[in-house]
Amino acid sequence: MQLSMYTLIVENYPSKGEHLLYHTRTQAMVTIKQELKDLLNDLSAPQNVAMRMRYAEELEQMRKMDMLVENRWEDVKKLVRFLGDLKYEKYGSMFAVTVLTTLDCNFQCSYCFEEGVRRNVSMTLPTSDAVIGWIRDRMLAHGYKDLRLTFYGGEPLLNEEVLEYMAGKLSQWCTAQGFSFKFNIQTNGYLLTAERVKKYLLLGLTDVRISLDGVGEEHNRQRHLRGGGGTFDRIITNILDNVDQVKIGISVSYDRWGVEHVGRLLDYLEGLGILHKLGRFICSPVHPSLGLPGRAEATRNSACLMNYSDAELVRTTLAINNLLEHKGLLAQKGLPIAACPMGREHGGVTIDPEGALYACNSMVGHQEFSIGDVFSSQPNNRRSEFLNMDVGLQCQPDCTFLPVCNGGCRLMSYLETGRLDVPNCKKGFLEQVAPELVKKEYEVLMRLSSALAEKSAAAEKTLDAKDARVI
Repeated sequence: MQLSMYTLIVENYPSKGEHLLYHTRTQAMVTIKQELKDLLNDLSAPQNVAMRMRYAEELEQMRKMDMLVENRWEDVKKLVRFLGDLKYEKYGSMFAVTVLTTLDCNFQCSYCFEEGVRRNVSMTLPTSDAVIGWIRDRMLAHGYKDLRLTFYGGEPLLNEEVLEYMAGKLSQWCTAQGFSFKFNIQTNGYLLTAERVKKYLLLGLTDVRISLDGVGEEHNRQRHLRGGGGTFDRIITNILDNVDQVKIGISVSYDRWGVEHVGRLLDYLEGLGILHKLGRFICSPVHPSLGLPGRAEATRNSACLMNYSDAELVRTTLAINNLLEHKGLLAQKGLPIAACPMGREHGGVTIDPEGALYACNSMVGHQEFSIGDVFSSQPNNRRSEFLNMDVGLQCQPDCTFLPVCNGGCRLMSYLETGRLDVPNCKKGFLEQVAPELVKKEYEVLMRLSSALAEKSAAAEKTLDAKDARVI
């Protein structure tokens, strides 16, 4: 046997002489002592027979976790099967659909990836009926039992009629079928009044996500009204009016100039007394966007690619994690499987206001990347082209991070090379950041384990006290 190529080793953690092992495909995690680590370095050596017997139980457990494999061929074979499952398998019964009620927006954000395709086009009721029919047909055909709808834009609340109509119709249909239905809204927050939220909660609203890029004028410089004027104060008023009624997540953008504005925003929200009432904070680097319709290759804001350099991503990722943890908020941890929906048969789908289907919402408005429409029962040829790119198989098979990235983001590949079918490698970034993220996951698991043990001990103590009273 030998150590799997997809086992990440964090040395001398959680303490000197201990080592944390994390398998990037199975997501299994285990700590081992130095002696066992030394054995793994030369497991098949004849002089290590006695050591193998001493650690037989531990080795068998690692074998079950796929941290140990018979040989390289077994490792690669399991990886290829895993990537095939990601491509074709339907995980669970949930169907995730993003619906753009409009391409119109009342904001003119400095970095908006949709600005190149911005049109005053909104979904009509007849088109929304076609969308509803397409969703129902797909759910029944593929055995989905749980519909998760995201209303997006443009600014989705500019077409409130369609939002309410679709949510109401799909909620009624799912209830009649015995299915689950929930929806969320990704909004700039300017129109999110308490009256609207109260109405949407009755239709199945579970959460909203609002973008804030700092405090006051630093936010207003990035996210101002299309005709001019600040937006921060009104958004904050809406958040305060709604934070006790619905879960509100916050998205924050940053660039290579730093993440200090994230810290200022956290301090501000804490001062308002709502920081820990809010949902998850998601901080993302500003990236370039595709060009005008018909000229997608003419990338806009290409200087933003600097935000995705390995050095910048490492610095900002760790800095943001520290800011969030300092405030007691959920920070990024572990290495989740990042399966691009363009390469998955059952990945999420985005529907634009005219009924066109996209596997990636960053490609909305570029018909050459559309995979079909809601007026047809079958996807177009683009769908099969995307599925068969198999970009991950072009990567070096011994890359520890291949199971979690599978060749990287297709959009970023296109922005950097003009091609979708080549890898977008972030190995340099992952080599530096992954050990820190795995440590965070281990710490969370240890805290959870400790809390469960304390709860169990308290329960036993209560039972003992009851027994004593009976005696």
